[in-house]
Amino acid sequence: RATFQQSSTSALYGGAEQTGTLTVQRPRKMRWDFDGDGKQFVSNGKTMWVYSANDKQVVRYTDFGSQAASTDAILQSLDKLGELFDVTRLQGEGVVLGLVPKDSAGAAQVKRIELALSDGLDLRRVQVTDAYDGVTTLTFNKVELGGTVPASTFEFQVPDGVEVVDVSG
Repeated sequence: RATFQQSSTSALYGGAEQTGTLTVQRPRKMRWDFDGDGKQFVSNGKTMWVYSANDKQVVRYTDFGSQAASTDAILQSLDKLGELFDVTRLQGEGVVLGLVPKDSAGAAQVKRIELALSDGLDLRRVQVTDAYDGVTTLTFNKVELGGTVPASTFEFQVPDGVEVVDVSG
């Protein structure tokens, strides 16, 4: 578990900042609760729900497990980064790694990733530069490792009056 601050900038959309809490569990389970607007991203590893309270809509991705392969590879296989990326050590506090995708499929979505780890090798910051030079930075604080997380954390219950949009994977 952790709190996060996300900032995004792009030539097309300008900039935006969001904060919230994140809970993850291997394999491929995650929950992002955004402060303020009631937005949530919830995945049980197979299905992903992207909920917008303001729009009274949830988008359900029914084959999220296969779509999340590249992201999952980063988060679940930090010990195998050298197989997926050209890795360089960058200057910075703690350990900072620069990652450039080795395969053209990964490069089509992401130009580079920067991972900042604490001296204890806890993930503290991820910065992703996409193919159009948009930059998204996630900074993690109050990181808690281990512990027990109820299975219901990774299931989404559709509120009454909310439209469900199904997207097949």
